[in-house]
Amino acid sequence: QSSIHKLQIMLISVYTGLVLLLLWKSQRKQSSIGQLPPGPTPYPLLGNILQIDVKEPYKYYLKLSKKYGSVFTIWLANSPVVIISGYQALKDTMIGLGEEFSGRATYPLLMKITLGYGVLSTSGHRWKEMRRFTLMTLKNFGMGRRSIEERVREEAEKLVEIQQTGPFKYLLIFCF
Repeated sequence: QSSIHKLQIMLISVYTGLVLLLLWKSQRKQSSIGQLPPGPTPYPLLGNILQIDVKEPYKYYLKLSKKYGSVFTIWLANSPVVIISGYQALKDTMIGLGEEFSGRATYPLLMKITLGYGVLSTSGHRWKEMRRFTLMTLKNFGMGRRSIEERVREEAEKLVEIQQTGPFKYLLIFCF
């Protein structure tokens, strides 16, 4: 029984040490990011994810804006997210600091798949070039002109006719 007692004490000590290490690392990470607006205290590793109502997160944000002001920080896991609520705060931020907020978040999986190219995974100068190219290409194909609308309508009618009468009679077509 003495060895079981020692094993329990050792396991509790290791568990307590890991919890303290995680708390220390999360606190160190928060202070290394710099001055962030105030916000609710995050849980280690999880942040504020457990506090957010997934179906209606805006209600949680409204509650926080009443408590912390129009600019506050929440943590999604170990990543800080600065929330700006209210017309005036948003206007002041976007007009005064527009260049700082013009970037996009980086998603490692998306970056790996697209190799950093594509409208969804680019930002800055590359995004401006991609947007310019995309708009030019779409205009060359007739976007914004009535002729392309007629062509799309004709093709859709043919597709429906083929689907209803041809070999694809029982094929379900999804349109998004």
